Amino acid sequence: MASPEPAASTQAATVQTETAEFIDWYRQRNQDERLRMNWKLRIALASIGGIGTGFFLGTINGTNMAGLRFRAENAHRLPTSQKGWYLYHKSKNYNAMLGGITEGVKLGTKMAIASGGFIFLEYAVDEMRGTKDAGSTTVAGLASAGIFSAWSE
Repeated sequence: MASPEPAASTQAATVQTETAEFIDWYRQRNQDERLRMNWKLRIALASIGGIGTGFFLGTINGTNMAGLRFRAENAHRLPTSQKGWYLYHKSKNYNAMLGGITEGVKLGTKMAIASGGFIFLEYAVDEMRGTKDAGSTTVAGLASAGIFSAWSE
């Protein structure tokens, strides 16, 4: 009676060989791309990174600002009892949380658009010039900075 072990090891070797062939094919196909990824994948990854970073930074800043705004708006009517102070801080924390999430979503969206736009501009300049080098990245960076400056004014 034959044991099932040779079939399992043969199947594992086949999967490993197919995986190696796919990796080689993918590397050859994207050899001349930046980071060996096509521009659509780079836009998606840059946008996801921008959303995450912007949400994190916006939440931190928005929470602090909303907490300070709540304190400033309610400085003229501070609580006098222990229960009042408890409710005051509870309200302040909810207000700060809402402000932080709101600001996080806003900044995350802005950073996703900016990072995706940079990658798209870099791709467009690469296509116009017909080459992929640091010059395209520099031009895309300067164009992105100019667009951001005009938008922020």
